[in-house]
Amino acid sequence: MRNIKWKVAQFLEIRWWKRYLKKQKKAEYYQKKKEYWLSYLSKLELNYEEIKNERILDAGCGPAGIFIAFDGADITAVDPLLEHYEEHLTHFSKADFPKTTFVKSGVEDYFSQQKFTYTFCLNVINHVSDIKAAVDALVENTTTGGKVTISVDCHRNGLLKKIFQFLGFDALHPYQYSPQDYIKLFTSNNTLNL
Repeated sequence: MRNIKWKVAQFLEIRWWKRYLKKQKKAEYYQKKKEYWLSYLSKLELNYEEIKNERILDAGCGPAGIFIAFDGADITAVDPLLEHYEEHLTHFSKADFPKTTFVKSGVEDYFSQQKFTYTFCLNVINHVSDIKAAVDALVENTTTGGKVTISVDCHRNGLLKKIFQFLGFDALHPYQYSPQDYIKLFTSNNTLNL
């Protein structure tokens, strides 16, 4: 059942991006998105100048992940839909990011020989096929003492969470968790220190 939900979510993801980007001019969109990511790093008090010289993983990058902010850095961008983005979205082309290493893979299935100092998984963890395996992979791919940054939409209202889980209103997000659910997931077995 989980695999079917995930495949439906992936199909809907492509549809969503097509509709969303249809009204956007490519250059303007990517400039705004780059500014957004730089602002995001600043709010997290992560120094762009220091980070750009480290190995960086953008896990679940989508067509406009944080990789676009690191032009020229040693960054790897991983997503199971990369080929679909390039085929179906006029905005996305790997050639526009020649220094980024793109890898078609799910977050939970990607393991690198060389670990990353900074791992970002931004608005992705609730899209994966196997959330526990994805968290484990994020940790496994990060150096000891490295930083894993995860952001996610979550439910603050327990009743709404239960309704969404039961009825499946949000097919794009196979996992419907509360902040407490995520904290428990991220800290189980000492996976992450929050």
